[in-house]
Amino acid sequence: LQVRTDISDKEAKKSWSEISPSAKVDWRINDNMMVYVSYAEGFKSGGFDMRGDAIKSPNIAEGYDPETVKTWELGLKSQLLDDRLRLNVTAFDMDYSDMQLTVQTPLPPPAIFSSDVVNAGTAKVQGAELEATAQLTQGLSTSLAIGYMNAELVEVIDGGGVDVSDTWEMLNAPNWSGQFGLNYNVEMGSAGSMVLNSSLSYRGASRNFNDVECSCDQDESYTLWDAAAIWYSEDAHWTAGLTIKNIENKSYKTGGYNSLGELAFYGAPRTLTASLAYQF
Repeated sequence: LQVRTDISDKEAKKSWSEISPSAKVDWRINDNMMVYVSYAEGFKSGGFDMRGDAIKSPNIAEGYDPETVKTWELGLKSQLLDDRLRLNVTAFDMDYSDMQLTVQTPLPPPAIFSSDVVNAGTAKVQGAELEATAQLTQGLSTSLAIGYMNAELVEVIDGGGVDVSDTWEMLNAPNWSGQFGLNYNVEMGSAGSMVLNSSLSYRGASRNFNDVECSCDQDESYTLWDAAAIWYSEDAHWTAGLTIKNIENKSYKTGGYNSLGELAFYGAPRTLTASLAYQF
């Protein structure tokens, strides 16, 4: 059996260090509203890919360098209508350099394929988020979260030094996502209290591989409906709950493989859970 990658202890003895500054300025307009702007830099440590193929890529033993990101954020935080409405809005801009990407290449048997982590890309991610919570009545509240993201691989350099970013996409990066929930608290005197909640979660289409479309991609948007009922005893010792997730039994993909054929992983089907707990 041919050894395709052999990284010695000497070759693997490598360290990385980065300085990651951050700054934030906020302005409290009044007691209920504040705006802010922030800048931050971050990094993901370098390392060694134990699945790399040194026969195909001899420099795999040198490891890969840290991935860095520069982030700007502008936001608004507020408590309105006598604190019955909380409204937060954020816009962000992120620039990635030396992005660590996994490049998979088919190989003849017995290797089958090579999966190498390399500093191949630069990327730009822009988007905005809105979060709102409203107390509609004494017992009824609602929450809403909406996110938009435009994630683009600006440059991807393959093993031959060619920019192939026009055929690559960011992983798990739907343009739109969101959640809407209702929560109702029922006080029952000596019988304790009951909390009823229900939520809808939306997620747009996304890819599971940077460089290729696959049947394991979640290529359509989907919405999941969950609900729960939780009872609390008056003395706060007992708790009983009934939760049902994915009420409509939607089928959706969460990941997969694209090496020895295409294989998809699916999210949990309709799931009913009952619980009973006692707190001393």
